[in-house]
Amino acid sequence: MGLKPAIALCLALVAGLAAASEQRLMGKPELLPASTYVGATMYEPRIAPNGRRLLFLRDADAATEVVVVDLETSKGSVAATVRHGKHVLNSCDWATDDRLVCSTMWSYGLKANRKSHEGYSFRSNTRLFAIDRDGGNFLELVPPPTELPTFPEVGKKIGGVIDHHHPRDERKHDILSLLPDDPDHVLVEMVRGYLFSVGVWKLNIRNNTLEPVVPPIGFARYWSADHRGRVRIGTGTSPDPSALWGTRRIYVEDGSGGFRTVEALQTPQFGSPWLLPKMLGYTDDGARAYVEAHDGDSGRLVVLQVDSRTLAVQRRIAAFESRDAAAVPVQGTHCGVMGFAHEAVGTFTWLDYKFGEVIGKLDRKVPGYIRAVPSLSADCSRLVVIAEGDGRTPMAYLHDRATGRTSDLGTRNPALDGHLAETADVYFKSEDGYPINATLTRSRQRLSGPSPPSPLVVLLDVGPLGMAEGYNPWAEFLASRGYTVLAPRVRGLGGFGDEHLAAGLRMWGRRMRDDMAAGVRWATSQGLAAPEQVCYVGRGRGGYMALAGAQDNDVGVRCAAAFGFEEIGEGRLHDDRAARFNWYWRHWIGRHWQGDDGVTFRTGVNPLRGEDAGRLASASVSPLIDAPHPGIPVLLDAGTRMKLFKLGTRRYQNALATIGSARYALPQGTDREVAFLSKLETLLEREIGSGG
Repeated sequence: MGLKPAIALCLALVAGLAAASEQRLMGKPELLPASTYVGATMYEPRIAPNGRRLLFLRDADAATEVVVVDLETSKGSVAATVRHGKHVLNSCDWATDDRLVCSTMWSYGLKANRKSHEGYSFRSNTRLFAIDRDGGNFLELVPPPTELPTFPEVGKKIGGVIDHHHPRDERKHDILSLLPDDPDHVLVEMVRGYLFSVGVWKLNIRNNTLEPVVPPIGFARYWSADHRGRVRIGTGTSPDPSALWGTRRIYVEDGSGGFRTVEALQTPQFGSPWLLPKMLGYTDDGARAYVEAHDGDSGRLVVLQVDSRTLAVQRRIAAFESRDAAAVPVQGTHCGVMGFAHEAVGTFTWLDYKFGEVIGKLDRKVPGYIRAVPSLSADCSRLVVIAEGDGRTPMAYLHDRATGRTSDLGTRNPALDGHLAETADVYFKSEDGYPINATLTRSRQRLSGPSPPSPLVVLLDVGPLGMAEGYNPWAEFLASRGYTVLAPRVRGLGGFGDEHLAAGLRMWGRRMRDDMAAGVRWATSQGLAAPEQVCYVGRGRGGYMALAGAQDNDVGVRCAAAFGFEEIGEGRLHDDRAARFNWYWRHWIGRHWQGDDGVTFRTGVNPLRGEDAGRLASASVSPLIDAPHPGIPVLLDAGTRMKLFKLGTRRYQNALATIGSARYALPQGTDREVAFLSKLETLLEREIGSGG
């Protein structure tokens, strides 16, 4: 059966927004609300193992929906709806051809939900659930523990075993393998039994029972399994609590059901002894593994092929001259790893050259260019690709290799198609001559003819791969309001290797601040930005940079805004690649928090270069420590970290200027982001003027 009827159904599911967009194109352009930029009508598409069904996520009113489309009958429906609140839907995938397993991210209120030592209500803390493709047979997964977790490693140091229990102790319930040949189970890695130590269990997705596979090992953090579901390699750190960070450890299957421990000094091929390698996949027989690892010579991330037993490097798969080769495997459950997508760069490295040729031909066929291949059927005969460009938000396509037919699944946000701004890669030099590249975003109306310089927003949108690449909803929102948006990849951001990342952190934000100011001077000198009309805006770690850089009023910074400030916390990013970059931030920022009573400057050793932190500049530019308030209006949403700015001992908070209810945490999920952007628009108009 052809794909066109099913694809038409996918498009019909978002026809309302598409029609509204078309009406705007036919009439006079109007400003779309902030909610239009934050929401999405199709994302995270996943094809079933047999290639006959498709699921994707879409945003609804304060909720996220799981939509399932049958490619054979052309029928689709909403299988599940997760309302925003304590839980926000993170992902869904096919465990079998008929059953889905979904993951939720949760937020935890310390005071409101603290439980006693006797246990806790698991329902308020669940991470996983399973449903049939029609939405039936809902099952909340991972049964609550029957025993309290212990912390024997530290307990021995203090003369006893710690037996405290807290709902946050089991925050990690991550799918390790969907076990494609086992329709009743998935592999889950989680903390249970020993605090801060991750083990592996086989979880029944039909009756919610657990069967141990790999017992928790002290301070093991991540495990990986081959295509047959056999757990092969784990990574973690030394359990010695006397060391602030410990050192990297790798656990390798020994062939007899156990694991041997390999210390950092025994694996120099993985570069830094602190940063954990990320297992990307295995060959069909499991004898070789693909690893994204830190390269000690270049100071960047590379992709290696290693022996699964000895960890000896067999060949280098991918490495870039100036960028990290951060990789996402392109794989099917029965055809193995076909290659790797380097999403931050927009390129691929192929192991299967014939498959690479298929993607190359498809790239020339579809508008824009292909950035990702997020899902394949089990035999890789049908695949979903994501393309960007051509004036549209990220586009999803379904390709059938047998027939050669390609069908348009739709775009991430059809209401914005035709309204996107113009983006360009630009370069400038910082005050010390260090080269900085950046993305410049301007509305197409300003590019269509002569226009005066517009107010400038320096946007620091930092995610797991460093600076956000490709389509950026915040940049689009700001450009639609007429602002010139400059997103510089300043020192202190990930994605460009050690030297770039550590250069900003060694100076507690001084290098970041210099690079941001240089970007403002460059944009002004080019006639792109109006002098003295600048605002720094950041989210997550970018919020830290925005607040630190706001002290540079000599370049005309008139306001600053920081969203999601809690994301620079020590435990926020615990289950993906960001955790490795988080080592830096935890060392230089997170570990300086000592409870709620204050902050002290801790000297130490740079985890990658061994430089003496005692010789470095003071923390006088850090908004978390000694920085004075910059003396300009600040919009701040720090979420769970608002308490850091409410303490009377902090000079920064004493003069904090906010608007509306920005002093307090905004609603969770999409609503929270919409509320912030709406307040940001008010702040920008008041402080640097309307973009026009």
